[in-house]
Amino acid sequence: TQPQAVTAASTCVPQMPLQKLLFSATLTQDPEKLQRLGLYQPRLFSTRLGQQSPKDTAEVDENSGKYTFPVGLTHHYVPCRLSSKPLIVLHLVLRMSCSRALCFTNSRENSHRLYLLAQAFGGVSVAEFSSRYGPGQRKKILKQFEQGKIQLLISTDATARGIDVQGVELVINYDAPQYLRTYVHRVGRTARAGKTGQAFTLLLKVQERKFLQMVSEAGVPELTHHEIPRKLLQPLVARYETALSQLEKTVKEEQKLKAA
Repeated sequence: TQPQAVTAASTCVPQMPLQKLLFSATLTQDPEKLQRLGLYQPRLFSTRLGQQSPKDTAEVDENSGKYTFPVGLTHHYVPCRLSSKPLIVLHLVLRMSCSRALCFTNSRENSHRLYLLAQAFGGVSVAEFSSRYGPGQRKKILKQFEQGKIQLLISTDATARGIDVQGVELVINYDAPQYLRTYVHRVGRTARAGKTGQAFTLLLKVQERKFLQMVSEAGVPELTHHEIPRKLLQPLVARYETALSQLEKTVKEEQKLKAA
């Protein structure tokens, strides 16, 4: 073996052997990435609940760098137009009657607009989890979400690192993730501790090919094409259009306050 670089850590011999235990629902199998953790003779243990057939587990090549996913997680993608994305989010949350749904966007602005729109639409207890709020407020929001007082929590990837809640039944990728790691960490928020969960990714036509190729190479099992017929959305349209009008008014008011 090649000699290792001499560091302060390597020259200090601890009195007692140090043991590191790492836990992850979405652990990479890439040996290069695992090596960066600086583990000595590491051992990997995988667990699952009950007697499950091979079809219930994701096949993982230890040398491929692919990710493992929770056994109870079902992956879906929804082809849609840009204008219908907020309506589809509301449809999924209402139709599935989830007590805890987590929705991800790619920007703070998108999170805020979607939050205001869902709030104006009504019928769903919704909150925004972003850097607009201080640590204390975010902690309070997270506690309410965990208690089931908030049904839909909308977050960016940046602030989502602080979200560790059991019982999330649904993850919605409002904005399609550009990187595999982002997708893995988003959907890994559901189907924890042997429970089931569903993940829906909303895709514009121009995004489909790249996204499907990305998740296919990652070994995502059985990504289901989930088409939502217009007739299922139609009952929500009138209320949705009213909410859109209210959203524009609210945004203008916020801009005035910001400029003042």
